[in-house]
Amino acid sequence: MRIVIETTVPMQGYTLVRGNQLTLFLPTKKELKKPFSKMKPKQEATREHLSKKRVQKYLYRAKRRTETIILDAGHGGRDIGASNNGVLEKNLTLSMTLKLRKILLKMGYNVILTRKDDSFMNLKQRTEYANAHRGSLFVSLHANAAPKKRTPNVHYRGIEVYYLSVKNSKRVKNRRAVYHGKKVYTQEAYKAMTSQQKYQRSKALAYKVQRNILKSVRRKYNIYNKGVKRNDFWVLLATKMPAILVETGYLTHKKEVNNLEDTYYQTLLVEGIAKGINAYYGL
Repeated sequence: MRIVIETTVPMQGYTLVRGNQLTLFLPTKKELKKPFSKMKPKQEATREHLSKKRVQKYLYRAKRRTETIILDAGHGGRDIGASNNGVLEKNLTLSMTLKLRKILLKMGYNVILTRKDDSFMNLKQRTEYANAHRGSLFVSLHANAAPKKRTPNVHYRGIEVYYLSVKNSKRVKNRRAVYHGKKVYTQEAYKAMTSQQKYQRSKALAYKVQRNILKSVRRKYNIYNKGVKRNDFWVLLATKMPAILVETGYLTHKKEVNNLEDTYYQTLLVEGIAKGINAYYGL
């Protein structure tokens, strides 16, 4: 097959081949107002730069369209999570998850939610749902709470992001994933859930998200950084894709519970998560 495109003025364009799809990037009507022959060298360079920016923008969008982000609003239904004077974790996580979904959709990502409303879903159902939909990433949102018997020298405030660790884990026995005391996955599945690749990618995602959350939220709020940590939470273990769990603040901390109820705070926080996901993909 041979395709010839003839124009009335000289122009520069770019092509992109992805699988069986050919995309031609041609100058817009506005860019073609003046022929190249009548343009100064600086104007020619500017036009070429604009065309390259259009190609890059398309590449970013194309890359995002291939990624499916699984968002998990912690708790739900009869499982209210942490609470403080009528403020329920399950409501906060759903609110933030829906905001994050909206931002990621605008960016061009595919987004799937484990729950869209105040419904109950156990941990095993959440991870099986994520694996069945072949998600690229799994992001679970939660709100923290201090224990009744507080440990000295421990900060019960701030934002922290977790990724998987199975060291000294009670959820792992004889290289099997254990749920409520029962071995529920084969050794083959366990290997996929605890692969070195998953560790490294989850770690990279966790650091990118934590860094961007703090950068976004600290534009207005003074937030303590609890850092990136590792744990064997079921949603981190039983997912086959890179996975993180974000603790967005403490319901038992007076200032932080007010922040978590603040729509603007929620927006800044989820914008940081979205930018962290973008940074993870190098966008």
